[in-house]
Amino acid sequence: MSYYSDANVKTEYIEATSFIENSRVIYELRGHRLAYLPHLRLVDVAVLRSARDTTLNRLGGIYSIIKNARLVDGSTELSAMREANRFLGFKNQNVENSKPLGIKNMVEGTTLGFEYGGEVRTLQHNGYSQRNGVKDTKANSDTYTIDLREVFPILKNMSHLPSALFKNLRIEIEFESSALNLLVDANQTSTNVRPLLAVDYLENPMIVKKLEPTLKTINWLEIEEDSFFVPVVDGTAAGAQEAVQTANEKSNGFQNKHVERLLVAKETAAVADAGGFLSGNQVRPAYGPLGSYAAYREKFQVRLNGKNLLPRDGLTKPNELLSYLTDTWGESCLYPGAQTTDVAGELSTIIGQANDIPAADDYRGAHSYFGIYLGDRVDDLQINYERTGLQDANARVRHATEATRVHLFCEVKKALQVSNGNYSIVYM
Repeated sequence: MSYYSDANVKTEYIEATSFIENSRVIYELRGHRLAYLPHLRLVDVAVLRSARDTTLNRLGGIYSIIKNARLVDGSTELSAMREANRFLGFKNQNVENSKPLGIKNMVEGTTLGFEYGGEVRTLQHNGYSQRNGVKDTKANSDTYTIDLREVFPILKNMSHLPSALFKNLRIEIEFESSALNLLVDANQTSTNVRPLLAVDYLENPMIVKKLEPTLKTINWLEIEEDSFFVPVVDGTAAGAQEAVQTANEKSNGFQNKHVERLLVAKETAAVADAGGFLSGNQVRPAYGPLGSYAAYREKFQVRLNGKNLLPRDGLTKPNELLSYLTDTWGESCLYPGAQTTDVAGELSTIIGQANDIPAADDYRGAHSYFGIYLGDRVDDLQINYERTGLQDANARVRHATEATRVHLFCEVKKALQVSNGNYSIVYM
């Protein structure tokens, strides 16, 4: 917008109204400015460690700290995102390969993107090594900025938030409490530092008046979440070998809503074995519980309003799942075998064993997402999921037999409609 280049835009840094360490933070925009601009952001964001210097979760980066978030005006919820770090972790990989290597890794604290390097031409980070930016004090730790437009999609479609219309704006953020989802060295506790909220605002009434027509109707795609569980099978028992599990689950979270794209992410939700996702002090496999890991012989079928969207048994092969994901959500910065367990042992020679890259098996199947376009109003949505168990003596994680929470993220059409100085939020 052109007024960003003149003196009409000013910036204010707002302290939290309420802050509970490792729990939640609340900010209030008290309406003493004429209008706020939608580029809301958390600044001075940092995570501290209790024992050893480490790095942020390789997939989520600094977005790992946000479990749930709400943008509220008084008692009206304008926008919200549940399981935000899980969805935003996917969005971190949902870019062309050069972007994390050139920008996102440094700006957001992720470790994504690979390039060929070395004499044997293996996949490496091409000299990039994630900084040990999680340290004992804020003065020593890396600090980051979180763009809240990524968390609240409504903000991307708004020109401004006039205080005459939105009188009691409030931002509520619930922090991630598990170090397994935050740190690479997770055998210690983590602490969230109190961040500031940075807001740009306008005080020129002529500019605010000119912007009024842009607020008649605002349409956007809200990210809403639903989930179901697939129970655990004893992976140490011989009977678990190639035992087929099926889950035919109906989702009620999107009924009577117009849904565009669907994303399925799988959380290995319960690890009963000693150590769980920890191997020594390190989170292994690659992204801890925040990753979406492949099981063996997975099948997906989506039934929308009484009709199967996919032919026959649905998607039954890892590359079919990957192709639908790419066609639906776009390019991802993935490496060979990112979506499958069925990778030959040669993967170890494909991925270079540099200090910043764990054993190749830690990356195997760590990006196993599924995506499909629905493009309809939901009366009935059913997900048919199948996996095959593998007898596995692994003391850490058995993705083919562990209890799994299957998350459904959908783009839901919503609108803000303004009339006579009031507004309403409606589903389209």
